[in-house]
Amino acid sequence: MSELKIYTNNEEMRSSIKIATTAMMIVLVCIVTMIFSVYLPSSEGFFNIGEAMVYISAILFGPYVGAISGGVGSMLADFLLGFPHYAPGTLIIKGIEGYIVGFFYFKMKKLELSQKNWYLLTILIAFLINLAVILIGFIYYQGLAYVGGYIGGTPIWEITAEFNMILWLIIGVIGFISIVVIGYKYSQDIGLKIISMLIGGIIIVIGYLLYATFVLQYAGAFTEIPFNFLQSFIGILIAVPTISSLEKYSGVIAFTRFKK
Repeated sequence: MSELKIYTNNEEMRSSIKIATTAMMIVLVCIVTMIFSVYLPSSEGFFNIGEAMVYISAILFGPYVGAISGGVGSMLADFLLGFPHYAPGTLIIKGIEGYIVGFFYFKMKKLELSQKNWYLLTILIAFLINLAVILIGFIYYQGLAYVGGYIGGTPIWEITAEFNMILWLIIGVIGFISIVVIGYKYSQDIGLKIISMLIGGIIIVIGYLLYATFVLQYAGAFTEIPFNFLQSFIGILIAVPTISSLEKYSGVIAFTRFKK
C-alpha cells in the first residue's frame, strides 16, 4: 500500500500507467470482439461480445479510457474481421458509447436513493433486460447457429449449436438471477452500472442505424436494430458480474482513471 501511495504522487508514473491501461483495454476490446461471435444463417444475424469490454473499460477506468478503447479497439476488430466499411462509423459510435457510459456512471453516483428503491430498480431493470433478450432471441435468433472466433471471415474456431426457445429462456433466467443476486449482494451501485450501460446500448442502436442508412446507404438498416440491442444486452450480462469481481482491486483501478 505504501508503494502505491508513493506512485500516486508521481505524475509521470501516473501518466505512464494510464497510457498502458488504455493500450491494454484497446487490445482486449479488439480480441474479445473477434474471439467469440455468433452467426445464424437463417436470419443472417451476427453479434459479438465485444460490447462487454467497452462497458468494462468505461465503468472501471472512466469515460476517457472507455471512449478510446471502445472506439479504437472495436474499429481494429472491424478491419480484422473483414468489415472495413464499418470501421469509420465504429470508431465514432463506440467511442461515444464508451464515453457516455463512463460519464453517466460517475455522474449518477452522486444521486441518492433509498436502498429499497435501488433494489426495486435493479429487479425491474434485470427483468426488462432479460425479457428483451428472450424475445429478441426467440424472434430473430432461432435455428442453427455457428459460434466461434473469426478473422476476415475465416474461423479460428467454430462449433454449431441449435438456438431455440428453451435455450433463450435458460439464458434469460440465468441473466435475471445473476443481476438480482449481484444487486443485493454488493450494493445499489449495480443499478447505476446497468442504467449507464443501457444508455450506451441505445447509443449504438441509433448510431449504427444512422451510419448504415446515410453513410453506407443500406436500405434495410432497420433490420440491424434487434441485433444491436441483443449485442448490448449480452454485453451487460457479461460486464456486470465481471466488473463486480474486479472491483476488489478498486484502489489500483481508481489510480488509473482519467480525471478532468
